[in-house]
Amino acid sequence: MSIIYMYNIIKRTISLTLISVLTISSVFMFFEPQLVKSAEDSVDVSLTVTAEISISSPANVTLLPNMPGITGGTATGECTWTVVTTNNAGFTMTLKESDAGPALVGQAEGDSFADYTPTNSGTPDYTWAIADSTAEFGFTVEPATAADTVQLFLDNGADTCDISGGSNTVNACWFGFNGTTAITVINRSTETDYDGEDELVKFKAQLYNADGVPNDANGILVEDSYQATITATATSN
Repeated sequence: MSIIYMYNIIKRTISLTLISVLTISSVFMFFEPQLVKSAEDSVDVSLTVTAEISISSPANVTLLPNMPGITGGTATGECTWTVVTTNNAGFTMTLKESDAGPALVGQAEGDSFADYTPTNSGTPDYTWAIADSTAEFGFTVEPATAADTVQLFLDNGADTCDISGGSNTVNACWFGFNGTTAITVINRSTETDYDGEDELVKFKAQLYNADGVPNDANGILVEDSYQATITATATSN
């Protein structure tokens, strides 16, 4: 093999190598800025926030004015339970007395007011009314948001309660407690704000003697301190 031939082979090899290097360099220079410009990825960060509910502890209620045990009279009082919940389906609130009833009982002598008995059993009376020579104790409810009132305490604005889509008229729809059976009074379908919902419950006790004189033993109440323990329970829907 001649020296000239060898020289040509070497020259060609060097040329091809140089071309390859230049080509690779050009490709790298073209793509390199893209490679070093940025690289990114992402993750989802999740957290489950659970529903909570709270109910306030209002002060005890004193029914006023004091009531004469023979001639009778009417005493009233009220309290507000504030319910706060983050449950997006809202809450229900129930009321019940602490034992089998009646609710309002004399602490020393044991005499009592009967639980209010509406004219139509199971349906509140639009207007409070009890029979002559009787003593009864009952309640009504006026929630912060009228639409949260259960149908039982909604009315037609005139004379009838338990009206679907009705109103929540002030001082209307009086009902009695039913032993330890809880009575649902509020049903809200959404969460509250941080201030909560103020659920007002009004209580009334009456000893009624039409002419101021009892007709029988039911129309007289012995001197005593009468007390009822009423429990409000708020439950997430």
